[in-house]
Amino acid sequence: MAADAVIGAWVTEMVAQTFFNSDQKVPPGLPVPSLYLSDCILFGALLYGAKGKAAPVVTLIAWGYVLATLLNNGSALDTLAKKVAAPFNGPPAGSYGDTTGALV
Repeated sequence: MAADAVIGAWVTEMVAQTFFNSDQKVPPGLPVPSLYLSDCILFGALLYGAKGKAAPVVTLIAWGYVLATLLNNGSALDTLAKKVAAPFNGPPAGSYGDTTGALV
């Protein structure tokens, strides 16, 4: 059971890293690969220790790490809300369909 909780925290952390650090441009639209690598190493080590009596502590550490990532970015929830709502807000003004100043 503890392994499932740690894997859930790891997936949540990967999603958080993707959403909140996607302003990087190498590769376009994704965070720097070292963020993913560090998450894999950290959560892999936590999975190794998620056995026996240490399971509740390891689960707490894993979810604490996710919580720290979400709270570390002061505008994390605002950023997430903007990214989720972006497809529904339409294109930015002047991106296309704007004929102001165009030669007709």
